[in-house]
Amino acid sequence: MPPTAAMSRILLNAIRQGIRPTSCVVRCAAVTPSQQHRFRSAAAAELDVQMSRGPKFAKLRDRSILRVAGSDAADLIQGLVPNDVNILNNQKVMYTMFLSSAGRVLYDVMVYHCDEAGTGKPGEQCFLIECDKSVTTDLQRHMVVYRVRKKADVSYFGDKYQVWVVFDPDSNEDTPLTFGTETNGSNILMRVNDPRIGGFAQRVVTQTDVESATLSEALPECKECPTDWYTVHRFRWGVPEGVIDLPPAEALPLESNLAFMNGVSFEKGCYLGQELTARTHHTGVIRKRIMPLEITGSTHKENTGTDESGSKCGDGLLTPGSVITTPDGKDAGRARGHLGQYGLGLMRVNVCRNNDQLQVGLRDGNRLYLRSYAPDWWVGKHD
Repeated sequence: MPPTAAMSRILLNAIRQGIRPTSCVVRCAAVTPSQQHRFRSAAAAELDVQMSRGPKFAKLRDRSILRVAGSDAADLIQGLVPNDVNILNNQKVMYTMFLSSAGRVLYDVMVYHCDEAGTGKPGEQCFLIECDKSVTTDLQRHMVVYRVRKKADVSYFGDKYQVWVVFDPDSNEDTPLTFGTETNGSNILMRVNDPRIGGFAQRVVTQTDVESATLSEALPECKECPTDWYTVHRFRWGVPEGVIDLPPAEALPLESNLAFMNGVSFEKGCYLGQELTARTHHTGVIRKRIMPLEITGSTHKENTGTDESGSKCGDGLLTPGSVITTPDGKDAGRARGHLGQYGLGLMRVNVCRNNDQLQVGLRDGNRLYLRSYAPDWWVGKHD
């Protein structure tokens, strides 16, 4: 994991005030002759402490579920995603993406092999597909269009199942996540390690009527936390998730670290969007990647409030698509999602692997200062 710098400078203050953390701007203080303002907040230190107090769990309210069931369910999924659905014969979950015919990312998903949610009919297969809640209908329509004559039913199951995440902010790739007791049961369908990165998190799928108290009982070491804390955890690890981090029909799978996160098989047969992905893989050159970002300062003097309770609030300054440059004005990448001081960007790897001299120009003439870094879990990875 990257070093634990000051955590999001706005989250705790936002939680205290009952407002959305993404609408906050942190307090700054001038420390350099160029009038760069470094983020300072008493709330940040307290949030560091809160997030470091052991494992956490949170409900992923921005994720939803589709069910694919039928004798040809596996074949339908196999022809639409880069990963090999056959790996689900040996494990409960796989990570992958649905691609457009041009090879661009449409939807990032978790695919769960779920006999317990099956139809009960002999010879029929059943899978649950977790996706961004805002594109559930689009993904369902996409699968139906390509179903043709395959015997597979694609149904909305977001009203029957919900997804939780379990994570430890202090974990690393070499730390196995072993929390609590066996949680499979009538209300808790499954608990599995996130297949993207070892030690990153666990996914829990439950019926929608399951409350946090049920998970607290099954996971006594874990404390419930706001979903935004998991978002910060993702950003610090450099893990994209959802349509803001992965804009539909814009993002490319290998630039989105699909291979790094065990989401593609280069040995399987044909699938929609394969040509571009395979060609990029065989060239062996990925010039841009999703990378973690940390906002380290700003020249935005209006956001240098000094109230003792924490940071002042205002509109977020780093918006998706913001152009990130080097000090001499060269293009370094584009911002994706962010929360408080942490975020993700599609960055030029040769410029941004470990660069603390990046900046974003704002419309009012001010600048944000950022650093980017290659996460530790990249070591030994290749496309």
